[in-house]
Amino acid sequence: MALIVISGLPSSGKSTVSAVLRSALESASTGSEMQVKTVDESLLSLSRDACYQDSASEKNTRGRLKAAVERALTKSSIVIFDSLNNIKGYRYEIWCVARACGCRYCVVHSDVEESTACAWNMSRPGEKYSPEVYKDLAGRYEIPDSKNRWEAPLFRTNPQDERFHEVIQQMVDLTCSSITGTSQKQQHQSQQQNRALQPTVATTSQRLSSTNLLHDFDKASQDVISGIMQSQAGSAPVGTSGGLDLSLNRQIFDLG
Repeated sequence: MALIVISGLPSSGKSTVSAVLRSALESASTGSEMQVKTVDESLLSLSRDACYQDSASEKNTRGRLKAAVERALTKSSIVIFDSLNNIKGYRYEIWCVARACGCRYCVVHSDVEESTACAWNMSRPGEKYSPEVYKDLAGRYEIPDSKNRWEAPLFRTNPQDERFHEVIQQMVDLTCSSITGTSQKQQHQSQQQNRALQPTVATTSQRLSSTNLLHDFDKASQDVISGIMQSQAGSAPVGTSGGLDLSLNRQIFDLG
């Protein structure tokens, strides 16, 4: 199980990186039960501008994409999250999802100059970002930093770079080291660089309380009230000493 987060400016070649990476991963995992899945805005059936036209739309888009990533992550899946992922805080949230699942994780930065990405956007034959939306998204982009634990390991790539396919292969080796037939030394290095994240108390989903919790709590409360009323009915006059013995052999909460 692995999660690959692709980040970059709008129209910076992220989908190209995603497509090439997916093809390479599928070839590397041939014969295994591993499935390669891609999560992107097309799953939401919305246009690019509709996804990010205002803060409310952007928040909704991010929430739905995050939920889609969580659903896609299984023990036999490699998930490529192909989206803007332009905000550092959002990338941290996705890292927490990966850690809660205990899967391998890496970030891929499509490192393209803003002027080049803008030109690619304007030359798109089909759907493109409007100038206003593009300027807003590009202006708020936060470049990933490998010093942050939620952005490491970090790969920088450019679809036009001559080392593009070499970097893609490095990602494949790290992600699928157990099924690519690498040497024992290379596999050990890959495992050290891209160990599976371990869930913590902060990232692990809490168990749901028992469905009988409310009923048990109410029954225990009634037992206490009944015990007090019975004690008062046979109690000594006010001002004298006395005691109240309540024995409630009932388990109210299941904290296991």
